[in-house]
Amino acid sequence: MTIRGDENRGWLGVEMVSAPSEQAGALVRDVLRGSPAAQAGIQAGHRIIRINGEGIAGPEDVARVVTRLPAGTRVSVAVEAPRGVRMLAVVLGPAPADDSDVMRLRYVGQPPPRLTDVRTVQGQSIQSLRELRGKVVVLEFWASWCAVCQFLVPKLNRWRDQYQAQGLELVSVTTDHFDLASATAGQLDIKYTVLADPSGKTTEAYRALALPSLFVLDKRGIVRETVVGYDEASFQRTELLIARLIAED
Repeated sequence: MTIRGDENRGWLGVEMVSAPSEQAGALVRDVLRGSPAAQAGIQAGHRIIRINGEGIAGPEDVARVVTRLPAGTRVSVAVEAPRGVRMLAVVLGPAPADDSDVMRLRYVGQPPPRLTDVRTVQGQSIQSLRELRGKVVVLEFWASWCAVCQFLVPKLNRWRDQYQAQGLELVSVTTDHFDLASATAGQLDIKYTVLADPSGKTTEAYRALALPSLFVLDKRGIVRETVVGYDEASFQRTELLIARLIAED
């Protein structure tokens, strides 16, 4: 569970799950880089047990307490850490506008997660993104049931046709099993590389739960942009970025 909301509501920038049944609180699974929680010293593995003295039973309580406060509010957060309870002062930030903003905070400027247990359905056999260093990479997460993903195929095919010779590599990942991924790729006339991720390990590592999700990597293998869902203006900006990254030394 990631806590966020509209830009006027308070925001911690943590991803949480329920604590073990014998423990109260919300277990922090991940902390977004640069978020209020990260700046205050909250870390993955901490368990949030109180906010402003109010007991926390689970992630829903954190959401309720945090989102009723405006951005800029200073709160006291009690966390159970390896060395005992710590009291941390957190200044709540403005919530990201959408899933793309959350993904940018998590991934942009960093090397991407590894590809794990993927199998090539069509196109270039890829086991590691390191194999593509020196190229600009668009990594897409999709599924056969995703109507927006199907709508996106012609645009990605055009990017492949227009920019591949200049150094663009398009790679798509789906949790569909191999045969379904292969059949769907044929039906949709996908021209770029398709990888099956039947275990879901790669998709989980990229937090690509909303589809389609795109990651743009520069020639050094660093994530430079993320896009979740489809918005024409966002894809126009992404295409301009691809052209700029191709032109970089």
